[in-house]
Amino acid sequence: MSKNQKRWTQEEDRFLIEHYGVMTLQKMGEHLHRSKESVNKRLTRLDLRASDTALRKKWTPKQDAFLQQNIDTMNNREMADSLGRSPSSIATRIKVLGLTRKTAMRRWTVQEDEYLLRYYGIKPLSRISAKLQRSVQALESR
Repeated sequence: MSKNQKRWTQEEDRFLIEHYGVMTLQKMGEHLHRSKESVNKRLTRLDLRASDTALRKKWTPKQDAFLQQNIDTMNNREMADSLGRSPSSIATRIKVLGLTRKTAMRRWTVQEDEYLLRYYGIKPLSRISAKLQRSVQALESR
């Protein structure tokens, strides 16, 4: 161990074990005041990651199923937030799995955001959904 390295504590190890797969390496590093690379190496030493996949989390069948089930109702950012991954990771996995959306995801306009903010909690979501031609789930996610 070099002079500048600080030892990992049992509390830090417990934190990594509890939050691995839930938080990104970057977020865990920020919480522990350590670099993403340092967190990655420690996870490997704790046998939570295989060294050949060091900076990549393996995709589980459950996560793949989640993508298949939600591809037409959620955008990449929403799926990323749900799975604890980056939107670009979601986009890459969608391509790898050969998934396609039935319709292209429509971007939210400023007017739609303003309407939603104005009437959310006042009008039923079903009426807002009909007006904006968006699903109730899309409104709740937004």
